[in-house]
Amino acid sequence: MDDQLYHGFSGVLRRAGLSVRETFRDFRDLLTRERSIRLMSALGLLIVLLAILLWLLESNAYIPSDDKSYVHNFWEALYMSFISGTTTGYGDITPHTTLGRIVTVAIIISGMVLTSVLTATIASWFVEKRLLEGKGMEKITWRNHFVICGWNSSVRSLLEGIYHNTQDGAQVVMINNVSEDAISEVLYHYRRQGLRYVRGEFEHENVLERANVQHAKSVVILADGSIHNGYAGADQRTVLGSLAVKSMSSSVSVCAEIVDKANVSHLKRAHVDHIVVLGEHNDFLLSNSVTSPGVTIAAQELLNPFRGSVIRQTRLPAGLVDQEFSAVSAYFREKKGALAIGVVSEEAKGMNLSDILSDDMSAIDLFIKRQFEGMEEQYFFKGKAIKVRLNPPNNYRAQRNDAVLIISSSEEVIGSGAVQGDDEDE
Repeated sequence: MDDQLYHGFSGVLRRAGLSVRETFRDFRDLLTRERSIRLMSALGLLIVLLAILLWLLESNAYIPSDDKSYVHNFWEALYMSFISGTTTGYGDITPHTTLGRIVTVAIIISGMVLTSVLTATIASWFVEKRLLEGKGMEKITWRNHFVICGWNSSVRSLLEGIYHNTQDGAQVVMINNVSEDAISEVLYHYRRQGLRYVRGEFEHENVLERANVQHAKSVVILADGSIHNGYAGADQRTVLGSLAVKSMSSSVSVCAEIVDKANVSHLKRAHVDHIVVLGEHNDFLLSNSVTSPGVTIAAQELLNPFRGSVIRQTRLPAGLVDQEFSAVSAYFREKKGALAIGVVSEEAKGMNLSDILSDDMSAIDLFIKRQFEGMEEQYFFKGKAIKVRLNPPNNYRAQRNDAVLIISSSEEVIGSGAVQGDDEDE
């Protein structure tokens, strides 16, 4: 046990030493790279040296009396140098010798130059930060944020839904490679919500790292395409992007949009949490608009967060754990005025490369195999899968980690500001 403690303590000290050494090395590199930093350091050192000289000159001229305006020690000389160098000039301490006054003038000039360089450096840093942010080159430091990968016509609707359901409280980062004009328009529209942007291809890990995906709460991967260019290669990018995100953090919830329904199996084998097929429900809505228009209207209302009733997910109140679903349904109906329609549970999952590839080895299978051969340990993982039970039997017993799917009014969603599964236990 003592050896273990010794080795553990030694490891902590070694890591701390490495951290300090890297900090000094970064500072050294900064001094070497930035001329303004070198100039400010030289001016600061010059002012300290002049303060020492001022102290030596003035302390020799000091006449014991009640006059407190003399420089009595080094700290008073340093204080006077700072006040003079910033042109504040309180006048509580003043030089009494000719050489002292000359040194004070040198301190004032040096301080004015130092203040100007410092102000210019800070201003340029903010400007550079703003430019990098606008160009999507800045690294995101958020945690538990939402990341939207890709770009298509549904981006605006997706952002509206996220911000609406969270009362503009969500931190959202977009990753795409569209034109600066298009992204600038979106960033300006959602400037109040603080929307952030990372430029690059979302299949690449270095781009995902800049968006801090490994610490995100949820990632949405859109079928990347446009009216002019179509969705050529969109599914390949979606699959690769999903694998890259899951390899960086298996705990991140991933929702992927795919164009060809035949490729859904690839995402299922990759254990993507949620899969949406582009335009999958159009036929259902159109056919019911003719035969059962009420079904179409109800579906559109439930999927529109701005009107009528909506579907939302909420935590199971602590008092309903291990209770039958009939009791859960009665509670939400009587206490919340909502209709419970199902439960959401988590189950263990895992995968390897062979799970992703289908038996017929299609073109997309060969493409994936070439990309990940020899790197299985880096890109494959174990995690949890979401299982939804719609209209469960009345005798189903709710578990501690279950969430409840309910239909409630859109006004209630606005009032609560609840995100998926974020309601407080009661």
